[in-house]
Amino acid sequence: MQNHTLRFTLAVVILVTLAGPAFAVEEPTASEQRFMKALVAGLTDDSPAVRAASEEALALMGGKAAWYLVDQIKRLKSGALDAAVRVLVRVGRPSLEQIELLEKRPSGKAGDALERVLSAFTGDGGVGGFGQAEPDMVARVREIMRKVPRDSWGGMEEPALVELVALGRPAIPALLPYIGPGADRTRGMAGFAAVSALGDICDSGDTVRLGLLLDQGWMRIASVMRDIGDPACIYSLVRALDEGRMSHDVGSALQHFEHPASRAPVVQFLTERGTTFPSGTSSLLELMEVLRATEALPAIRKMLATPARERFNESRQKMYTAKALARLGDPAGIPVLISLVVLPRDDQWMERWVGEALNGVTGQSFWSEGSNATQVKAAYEKWWKANGEDLTWNEAARQYEKK
Repeated sequence: MQNHTLRFTLAVVILVTLAGPAFAVEEPTASEQRFMKALVAGLTDDSPAVRAASEEALALMGGKAAWYLVDQIKRLKSGALDAAVRVLVRVGRPSLEQIELLEKRPSGKAGDALERVLSAFTGDGGVGGFGQAEPDMVARVREIMRKVPRDSWGGMEEPALVELVALGRPAIPALLPYIGPGADRTRGMAGFAAVSALGDICDSGDTVRLGLLLDQGWMRIASVMRDIGDPACIYSLVRALDEGRMSHDVGSALQHFEHPASRAPVVQFLTERGTTFPSGTSSLLELMEVLRATEALPAIRKMLATPARERFNESRQKMYTAKALARLGDPAGIPVLISLVVLPRDDQWMERWVGEALNGVTGQSFWSEGSNATQVKAAYEKWWKANGEDLTWNEAARQYEKK
């Protein structure tokens, strides 16, 4: 019986992961409530694997799990309360919203459990629950920020960054204003330095509080989450995407994690908003390539057919969409890439990106560092004319070959 339960629960985790989590606070259907009732029972199972799988599946239910667990909190067995707290904390803002909807907070162990959830978000007050910045620390951070270069960056070895990281956790409240919604983006590399320092100082224990800041519009927090590297960050990142709060930082972080739970929400985003090509969309397209999400192809084809809003970005927009199309098995992306081989010199990286993409999907090697772009284009045009009508996609090799 235990083995059967384990197999069932693990299968459920896989299904929920592929379907994508529900992140809004909404009342689950009757069948979803029955499903979560079974998962809650799994939280006290004799098998550690079943307990872990049940907790993971509940977290992936997102806002619906928040609705169900808060509603059922008084009925949970003692052994399930700790797991329920962990799930509610991972879900983030929907849990807070659902707790706020309670007309009366429960007492006893159930009430204590909800207080633990709330304390995970509020911490010691201050911005995001990270406490108040001490005046001396604010002055020290400001002094170091004056040393940050305005036009170049030395990576993690940058002396100013090393100094910031050495300040440790007490510096967090003083660093956060440099990446807030109202931060001045004209102050050279200061914002980038703050993101890098926070990504080094913060750890997985800060994931929930950072997620709340992201919920409040602190979009650069997504880059801090990327640098921390905790997969639990995916819940806040996907929620931002689901609510249309897209940015370069969010797209880059989602691409970094390559989490299956982001697959369905990203496909939906590209379907509904992809043609506007907001900042960060290129990262989402590359994520679809990595996850091999062929269900995104209709949206990508539509994006490729949509003119760019800004002429400066037109070639890059075409390159990212055509590359995703080709790498997901639609050869229609290849002639578009070929057309981009010869470009004005105002985009020095495009020739490399396009050449590497064409070499990769065709298995040819017409492009190389320092090659003549006109000759490369002519070679690929000749190849396409000879082979374009007779290609099939080899998924294992990630290349096209003749039928």
